[in-house]
Amino acid sequence: GGGRGGRGGGRGGRGGKKKQFSAAEKQARKLGWGGFDDVLPPERVTVVLKGMFSLAEAAAGGTAFATELETDVAAECAKLGVVEKVRVFASHPQGIVTVRFKQEEPAQACLSRMNGRFFGGHPIVAHMWDGFTSYHIKVKEEETAEEEAARLEAFARELEQQQHAAAAAAATADAAVAEDAAAAAAAATAAAATADDMDVAEAEEAGEAE
Repeated sequence: GGGRGGRGGGRGGRGGKKKQFSAAEKQARKLGWGGFDDVLPPERVTVVLKGMFSLAEAAAGGTAFATELETDVAAECAKLGVVEKVRVFASHPQGIVTVRFKQEEPAQACLSRMNGRFFGGHPIVAHMWDGFTSYHIKVKEEETAEEEAARLEAFARELEQQQHAAAAAAATADAAVAEDAAAAAAAATAAAATADDMDVAEAEEAGEAE
């Protein structure tokens, strides 16, 4: 036990990358095991689902996106067995969702059931978690934020265009209504003029008869 701990310490002290990796692994294990020895190692009960969503969908869904997707996935996976935790990595370009079960059997059933399945029009790739990969990609956070900002801007432009199109359609409809009203008024005026002409003609005829 002591030798292994010493080796881990040496590995952590070698460089920043190794140190961060070690910390991420420790954190993942801490979250997975919860400090209890009788709980199975997370890599044996955690399924990774790739392709569950696109960044555009996550951005359009706003802050509620991850919570709603977690609820949906948890409800679906609970049919297979007890679900300990569902996590949606909304900023991950591969659309990652992880599902941690209490036992291995439902995790394997989830793996078989979800791999190759389509979810929201996306083909899913499912595999067991390797025990150390973190899907919080810090290196790409800035890039992802820029992409997200650009996507939100494009989304806003699209909404604006839709609003303009709707306004133009409404204006056209108003113009058509006004044109119809003008035509109706003209027809009424013409009808009134015709009626007046008829009255005059009748009066003249009456005069001639006398």
